[in-house]
Amino acid sequence: MPSPFDITTASNTLTLDNNRQGVAVFTVKNNLRRRIHATARVTTTPPLPDSKWVKILPPTDNGANPPEVRDIPIDGSTTIDVQVIVPADAAAGSYAMILSVADEIDPDDNFTNSPDVTFTVLEAPKPVPRPFPLWIIPAVLIAVAIIVGLIIVLSRNNSEPIPDPPIFSSGHLDIPQTFLADLDSGQVTLDGQDIFFQAQTATIRFITPVQTATIALMGTNQPSFADCNAAPLAATHSDSVGSSGDVPVRAHRCRTDFTSARDCDSWHKPRYAEH
Repeated sequence: MPSPFDITTASNTLTLDNNRQGVAVFTVKNNLRRRIHATARVTTTPPLPDSKWVKILPPTDNGANPPEVRDIPIDGSTTIDVQVIVPADAAAGSYAMILSVADEIDPDDNFTNSPDVTFTVLEAPKPVPRPFPLWIIPAVLIAVAIIVGLIIVLSRNNSEPIPDPPIFSSGHLDIPQTFLADLDSGQVTLDGQDIFFQAQTATIRFITPVQTATIALMGTNQPSFADCNAAPLAATHSDSVGSSGDVPVRAHRCRTDFTSARDCDSWHKPRYAEH
């Protein structure tokens, strides 16, 4: 019995693209002297892991028929496209695909197989590594330079000692017994303020603060602003001064002066060193 169909293909090899997809095109010619209602199916050797890898695409003029059913007129032909879609995680391998077309009246005996069409599933392409962005190198160097510069600047600022504020006034002042001294102006007066050279006896004499002044004994070395600032100032007289007293005549002292009750709460004059 002659074959009911002639099935040909342009190539016996189907090459899949980078997405593991391809389409094999088969031409089916009707050899019978009647109109045929034919059914097509695809088989592979070895069997596919999943039958969904292949499917017959519907033609544009197939009417209400499913994609695998074709009406072929006498001496007519039809084209059947078979699409192959291999999942990205499928293992590599080679397969042979056959298109079988059968007459609907006697499909078990009246059918034709196509030549083998082979396709190879290659290893899935590895993702292309992204090139290292070269702009990162100068950006990192610039950032490091800025950070180092800030560290150097801050280190210099922190290492530079802060100079002591200047003492308001200092100097040598000879104060006769029972006289007072205005240390702001550096003058000895009878009715001034700040300190009073008090003589209790011929040998017991004191330097006594007057009005709002306070004083502290600093010893024989010239005190700095910080020394005066840390001194325990008091509004009482110092130790006895003189040849028989506890304080040498040339001893240095610090003092402060509050000019009013309001100033006492918010400000005081820088301390005074005198000898």
